[in-house]
Amino acid sequence: MTGQLGNQMFQYAIYRKLIHLGKNAKMDLRYYNKFPSHNGFSVFNLTVQEATSKEILEERDEYRTYLDRIRRKFLGRRNNIISEIDSKKYGYNSKLFSLKRGYIDGYWQSEKYFLDISEIIRNEFVFPAIDDEQNKGLIASINYTNSVSIHIRRGDYAGGFPMMEKEYYEQAIHHFVKKYKNLYFVVFSNDMEWAKKNIQFDDGVYVDWNTGIDSWKDMYLMSLCKHNIIANSSFSWWGAWLNNNDNKEVIAPKLWFYHAETPDIYCENWITI
Repeated sequence: MTGQLGNQMFQYAIYRKLIHLGKNAKMDLRYYNKFPSHNGFSVFNLTVQEATSKEILEERDEYRTYLDRIRRKFLGRRNNIISEIDSKKYGYNSKLFSLKRGYIDGYWQSEKYFLDISEIIRNEFVFPAIDDEQNKGLIASINYTNSVSIHIRRGDYAGGFPMMEKEYYEQAIHHFVKKYKNLYFVVFSNDMEWAKKNIQFDDGVYVDWNTGIDSWKDMYLMSLCKHNIIANSSFSWWGAWLNNNDNKEVIAPKLWFYHAETPDIYCENWITI
């Protein structure tokens, strides 16, 4: 388990699918325990089986006993690591579920991995009730309007990931303006200054108060909106996926990474622009 909240949710979904298939699956929590960057995964209060350091070394075939080193020298490493790190194409890989033993390393950003247990995942990714007045007031506005979440991921993306520009959001907003009345746009961003300067609408709000350990509340609020405009971000991906509106429309960017294809990251009926 690595990365931040959205990525860790994908990794948990893989873990949960393996458990569902009857596998003896455990989670490598070394990174998770060392860096407090998850900002909210513990909010789900989920229990996982944690792998020991010895188990991790064994499954990665890095255990340093004399016999292990001799075997690797003459026979090579066991081929029991499946990794998508630094791949050129992040697509669905069914080999994850046929592996008899081994170590799985990646983000696995596709609904295809857990579509058949989607109800289990939804029932486990349940947020606590929000009790602060500011968010409760926003939830009321979300419930009584054609609310559309807008997620703008910039900040930490600078120089490494594509950042969706003003034109992407203008096209997405226009899509909803043409189809719906009583629209209410709810903006979430880690660069709210840019958002306020570039994203304009007739009615809505810029949500700039859920920070730090309360960041998960933004994902929860996204999931309550009727429709979603997401960034190339696992955070807003999950906000849209957890949206239970049967008639939801989700708009996502065609460009997810600079140097890798992501053919399976989009769910059925999502609109890409």
